[in-house]
Amino acid sequence: MSEQGLSQPVTLKLGSQVTEAHPDGTIILQDGSRYTADIVVGADGLRSVIRDAVLSEDDQAKPVHSSQAAFRFLVDTSTLRSDPTLASLADDNTDRLSLFADTSETIRERHVICGEVQNFVGIHPSLEVGNQEGDDAKAAMMAEFSHYDKKILRLFELAENVKRWPLYIHDPYPTWVKGRIVLVGDAAHPMLPYGGQGAMMAIEDGGILGSLFTNVLPNQIDERLSKYQQLRKNRVSRIQLLSQVRAGRENEVDPRISQYADGSTGC
Repeated sequence: MSEQGLSQPVTLKLGSQVTEAHPDGTIILQDGSRYTADIVVGADGLRSVIRDAVLSEDDQAKPVHSSQAAFRFLVDTSTLRSDPTLASLADDNTDRLSLFADTSETIRERHVICGEVQNFVGIHPSLEVGNQEGDDAKAAMMAEFSHYDKKILRLFELAENVKRWPLYIHDPYPTWVKGRIVLVGDAAHPMLPYGGQGAMMAIEDGGILGSLFTNVLPNQIDERLSKYQQLRKNRVSRIQLLSQVRAGRENEVDPRISQYADGSTGC
């Protein structure tokens, strides 16, 4: 890529819903407009539209319910600090993750990632298959956590826009690349949140793509896309399988992990 190309600013087109993608690097938006690029990066998450252009329905194995679900909500750290009951949760704890675990039942865990905003994730046993939100989700959360410390219950009282999502197991996909399309993040490798690795793997994907596609000639694109998958897929597939089990139960997936062992190349 020329220096002039490197200096060109990126144009963001917000509110542009992609309805189709094609291996030649063409995407079609909801309004019918078409764009063609050297590569299309599918970073559109769990319900990826771009993935459908890379994988057939058979290759996208139906996800399996994990028998667990997660409550999610956000609350401003300033709200905690202004509440006498909750202030101690925020004091000197704004740059780390806090875990509130039910020691009588380790399948129940509560995570709060601290910063300017608290992100609460409550993992709990559940066979529900549909999403839930609003007052119904909040009531279910309060009932699920009713035996927790009063500080945690007070935190739940302040929660707004609570959501509950069932957690599904997704096995590794056979490929992330087709033609000029490449998948990254949850579009490529959706995983359960137990290890907190979903976002980490997406960041690594982006780092590798950025490295591989620096100063690239048009005739090198296919080779670099293949290299991206070669470098990333085994590593991420192992982590994806490990994300299906809790700490201490890794032996449950060990036989399957071996098929993604690194060869002479790999990450």
